[in-house]
Amino acid sequence: MKNIIFALFVMCTIPIFPSTYPEGNNSYCNRLADAGNYLWIASNKGLVRYEKTTGKCEFYTEKVGYDNTAIFTCVYTDNEDNLWFGTRKDYLCKYNESSLSKYQAHNFSPFCWFSIAFDTNNDPWSASSVIFYDYKKNDNKYFNFGSINLTGGTSWIMDMKFDSKGNLWMVTDTSLYNYHYLVCKKKEASNIDFILSGLKVATSLAIDNQDNIWFVCDDGIHYYNPRIQTDIHYTSENTSNIPNTIYTACKIDNKGNIWFVGSTSLLKYDGNKFTSYDCPGFNEARSILCDNNVIWIYTNNDDVFRFEEGKFTHVHIENGTSNINFTKNDTDKLSVTCNKNGIIKINSNREITRVNIYTISGVLVLSYLSNGEKEIVLENSKLPKGIYLFKTSYSDSKITSKVFIE
Repeated sequence: MKNIIFALFVMCTIPIFPSTYPEGNNSYCNRLADAGNYLWIASNKGLVRYEKTTGKCEFYTEKVGYDNTAIFTCVYTDNEDNLWFGTRKDYLCKYNESSLSKYQAHNFSPFCWFSIAFDTNNDPWSASSVIFYDYKKNDNKYFNFGSINLTGGTSWIMDMKFDSKGNLWMVTDTSLYNYHYLVCKKKEASNIDFILSGLKVATSLAIDNQDNIWFVCDDGIHYYNPRIQTDIHYTSENTSNIPNTIYTACKIDNKGNIWFVGSTSLLKYDGNKFTSYDCPGFNEARSILCDNNVIWIYTNNDDVFRFEEGKFTHVHIENGTSNINFTKNDTDKLSVTCNKNGIIKINSNREITRVNIYTISGVLVLSYLSNGEKEIVLENSKLPKGIYLFKTSYSDSKITSKVFIE
């Protein structure tokens, strides 16, 4: 088993904890994890596994040993196919199909886990509060291998990542105190370098191929160059093509593009310019994941958006269902939901003329002639389990949706 290292803060020699947590506005951003054909989601409804090819959602909260009161604050996968997730005021957990392991950082009280970073040995580092800890397998105890005396208030580590040199970079929520919102622990150092300070809510960071630090705050987008120690601040006021919104998360794709999500927009920086993308219904974005040519976005409304080749696909999370909302343009918006009882619900913002349902091989199995309804309910469809194509027709266009029926 790998060592588990916890990076936490201490104030003087007595632990002092914040009386409030940043989850009050759901500001934590590490809520999507890639697992091949599956997408893991730390949703407001619990831990969800989404199958990318069929659109099937499966709730995993009880399978990993929790009930529906649990609040999942981050989710990750490592290169050994383990699932890691954090919970609010509880434990950091590692899960695979055969076991669940829970890790608590100290004996004071369980805390919120917002971020995990894996080093080159696949050892997970994580952050809650108070002190740096190392996990020892043999006696199942945590040992403090170094603490840091702070002269200000307590900060919450919201995101953390390693650069190519093995340095650990962290961004923090310092909204309660005028304190350090960008910090770095050098690979061989026992202390932390405090880089930038102020009353900020920094929630997410990405490190580009030159080890420059990109991160998002409640005041916009920041670019920090560690070599010359400069911080460039991008906003809608000083940079063209940046929408005026609150940015909450950022990631780098395999081509080196930096992606940002805000409350209402998706934004890409290609090394030369920013380009924004908008979609009806896209709001309260909290997390982003780069999956080859696909960008996944999670919103605080428990919606997932898939962005590929300039087009959005909208998925609403429901247990055992596939609810896919294809946005063709600003006027066409459609959702199709199938539950386990065979009830099909189709909703649109336009009048529907006909709905045809086909098997994946193209055989027509059901046809419904609409009287111009915007909401259609087809009860007791009795369609066998499988993938179907729903062709929804309007007076001037058609939308084809791929739906999994369980």
